Amino acid sequence: MNDQEKPNHKEIEKEARKTDIIDTAARLFSEKGFHDVKMDDIAEQVGLSKGTIYLYFENKEALFFSIIEVRLAELIAELEEILRPDEGFRHKLRQFVLRFLQYLENQQAFFKIMHSEKMRLNPDDHFRMHDYAAHAYLTIFRITGELIRRGQEERVLREGPPENLSKILLGILDAYLYHRVFFTTKVRIEEEVEQVIDYFLNGTKAETG
Repeated sequence: MNDQEKPNHKEIEKEARKTDIIDTAARLFSEKGFHDVKMDDIAEQVGLSKGTIYLYFENKEALFFSIIEVRLAELIAELEEILRPDEGFRHKLRQFVLRFLQYLENQQAFFKIMHSEKMRLNPDDHFRMHDYAAHAYLTIFRITGELIRRGQEERVLREGPPENLSKILLGILDAYLYHRVFFTTKVRIEEEVEQVIDYFLNGTKAETG
């Protein structure tokens, strides 16, 4: 990157302010609900005028969907990074499970609004949110499938359509994540990572002998 391509101080400041707005709005939406939060509330929490907020986002709906777009893109980038190193499948699987759970637990406000607000949106916004989520899921499903294929190539996982094992792994992760976000738990996330891996690789059949 040459000097002309480097972001200047104003651009960095603008991006930081936009991130601030998104983080604050996500928290308020999760605490009060999308419909009960006003742009004035967001502006007050961020320490900006409402007019400044509108320089970044046309309206509250645009801000809402920016949260979804940004958070899903961040999660996908986290998961795609795992496929690049040359470590073996078991290491990649542990990293995949850990990053998936850690990211969405750290972004609880986003996870909560995805679950709680989807049925309260007007029909157009509901379908728009569904399209965002469906596109992200298909991308995550593809990444998971690539991970599964690595496990099959190393003969750690049984042969068969990778899609079937991908559904199982993502289903387990979704259940663990939902419980961590919506219910109080003192279980360390590292412990649950080991549980997810154990159930995924070894199943739930009782040990014999």
